[in-house]
Amino acid sequence: MTTVRCSALDRVMACASSALPCDHPYSPESDEAREGTAAHAVLAQMVNGEEPDVDAAASEHRVDRDILAGLLSRGRLAWRELSPLFPEARAEVRMEEHLPPSGLHLTGTTDALSIDGAAVLDWKTGWLPSDHPHQLRGYAMLALARLPPDVEELLAFEVHLRAGTYEPHRWSVKEMLAWADKLSRQVARAGQQWGPGPVSCHYCPHQTTCQAREDYVRGACTSLAPLAGTGAVTREQVAGLWDQSRVLSRALARYEAVVGEMLAAGPLPLDDTRQLELVDETRDKITPSLAAPVLHRLGLGGQMDHYLRVSKGALCDAAKAGAAKGKGAAAVRGLLAELESAEAIEKTTQKHKRVTRRV
Repeated sequence: MTTVRCSALDRVMACASSALPCDHPYSPESDEAREGTAAHAVLAQMVNGEEPDVDAAASEHRVDRDILAGLLSRGRLAWRELSPLFPEARAEVRMEEHLPPSGLHLTGTTDALSIDGAAVLDWKTGWLPSDHPHQLRGYAMLALARLPPDVEELLAFEVHLRAGTYEPHRWSVKEMLAWADKLSRQVARAGQQWGPGPVSCHYCPHQTTCQAREDYVRGACTSLAPLAGTGAVTREQVAGLWDQSRVLSRALARYEAVVGEMLAAGPLPLDDTRQLELVDETRDKITPSLAAPVLHRLGLGGQMDHYLRVSKGALCDAAKAGAAKGKGAAAVRGLLAELESAEAIEKTTQKHKRVTRRV
């Protein structure tokens, strides 16, 4: 019997073979993932009527306290609107069912469930405003088994915290049963159907062993090749290659990590005459606290801010490391408040790329 988690449903509906068992799953950790875990913890406290402990969650999951507080603030705004639709709501409800007709074992933990309101909710903390309709349908399908038999439809909400928006859905029981049948038929195609792409490959446990993904990455290389030439390219060509370039970028990052690990054990032969190896490179590093008096003595004190750089992230990490257990977030807030008071923090604005919804 195949078991599928609701959080994997959008991937599985795009690539049935990603549902196959994996002996050595690819499971990376990231700052964004830790922020998501911490946000879900404080939002669960909010849904359950408790006062969220932002400091404790930020310390436990090693995330920035201010970022977490911002996610919670947006969650409060959304919950203020949606909570009337969630009477007697419960947070973090673990559910599992065998779906008809195949008996597929579906599991999941919905972020908020209301039996009386026949409603489920899923918090999203990622930067990309992409919807996860199948994950949300999975939660709704699991909730259906817990609702009174006379319920005719379910409400479902996907809340995008960083964007400050939410997507409402209303599905009839008939629609849910038809979707469950479609899911069962898709899972039955595991080992026969592959659908590599930015969404389906991103968190797939088979990333490092999948031949279909390898072929997709090779195709991305071929597709990007025209941009290396001197000929003119159109905006449509460049935009059409964005998703493939992201897949290739992640593949290159993982390749660099593997190269680094292997070089630690010795050189890598490139061909008959060349090899890649790790070499020591010595650079001079200026100690800011000792350099400052010298700069003043030489009349360069006014240009000190140009020559010396202090990392805000490194300072925050140092404040956390030096604080007592559970007091890291408070230490960081105190440090930033002192720096603000001393006018030592200068706000700068830089442009960066982000995928958003078209209107």
